[in-house]
Amino acid sequence: MNYIFAVVFFAWVGTEMVLSSKLRASRKEAGNRDRRTLVVIWFTTVSSIGVAALIAYFTDFPIVRAPEFRYVGIVVILTGMLLRIVSIVTLGRFFTYNVAIREGHALITSGIYRWVRHPAYTGLLVSFFGYGLALNNWISLAVAFLPVFCVMIRRIKIEEAALASEFGEVYAEYRRHSRRLIPWIY
Repeated sequence: MNYIFAVVFFAWVGTEMVLSSKLRASRKEAGNRDRRTLVVIWFTTVSSIGVAALIAYFTDFPIVRAPEFRYVGIVVILTGMLLRIVSIVTLGRFFTYNVAIREGHALITSGIYRWVRHPAYTGLLVSFFGYGLALNNWISLAVAFLPVFCVMIRRIKIEEAALASEFGEVYAEYRRHSRRLIPWIY
């Protein structure tokens, strides 16, 4: 295993673990909005990471036949991490790992949120895509990215329902002028 990949991987996973433990809303704030999606997300992400690594180790379906290609994946992981951190910082105290509406919650529609409603999820998905690229295996890329993408789409629907319930027409208007994950596309 490449040491740079290992450092980036453990920094990525470690950052997510620390943020998850520090940025959860209380049960009172969260209520039952989350619908246990956080448990599903953790199970899916950990499984996808592990199974993708095993597939890369035991099979040979390279994306590019050059070991240096792993660095493309590393850069993509770091890009996703940066996007996620910028998103979290932009939301400030309103960012939570579990779906919650906090006391005095404001709808943030500036900065990166002007174009994308869920850039923290975009950043996470970019990192998972980068992980698959860093493994340099087509099957590993699919296993690392697709299951996580599916659970994120479910989570986004739940989160958007909570935001629509809280902000009504203001959120509906915001949805008309922004995209879920990719500016101008989706």
